Amino acid sequence: MQTILLQTSFTLLLTNLYLLMLAYPLALAQDEPTCYAVLPDGNTTNLDHMCDSNSPQTQDMIPQFERLSLEEYYQRGVLPRPSDLYQQGEDAYGIGLIDEAIGIFSRVIEAQPDNYMALIRRAQSYSVSRVLAEQHEQQELRILEVKDYERAVEILESLGDDNNNEEGIDSEELIESIRFRVEIVRSDIE
Repeated sequence: MQTILLQTSFTLLLTNLYLLMLAYPLALAQDEPTCYAVLPDGNTTNLDHMCDSNSPQTQDMIPQFERLSLEEYYQRGVLPRPSDLYQQGEDAYGIGLIDEAIGIFSRVIEAQPDNYMALIRRAQSYSVSRVLAEQHEQQELRILEVKDYERAVEILESLGDDNNNEEGIDSEELIESIRFRVEIVRSDIE
């Protein structure tokens, strides 16, 4: 009887040790920060207070950005003022001023109806704008996007095989990629 009791106590002791071995790393892991930086000496520093975006400390550290117009970017010297209108459209597109980019590319197209790059960029701007637009506006933006892409293809085809665009991309490759994009957008229209 004493042997059975000893075996049972020993088994319980082993079970408890096993459970303790499983639980110890979990207990340690709970003390480890979820947001940390590894310093050059190999030590870590706890940055949990900085990673919680709702904490007052973090809110004080996040800069509050104001939405600037493209003109304000130029005036403040954030972007150099380009000499041509097309580059202004690229700048507006690049910093996410999509409606402004559409307007600028439209002015470029008015002045230079055969500027296929402006047509492509305006079509791309319509695509981005469509993502942000209300449901009822999306269909109209799809149609405008397709029209610009199709006009760009017409212009590129009229220029012939020996034409390469400013970026050095073969016209045929550009036409093929535009046609592929048109098929995708058209499938959304129908």
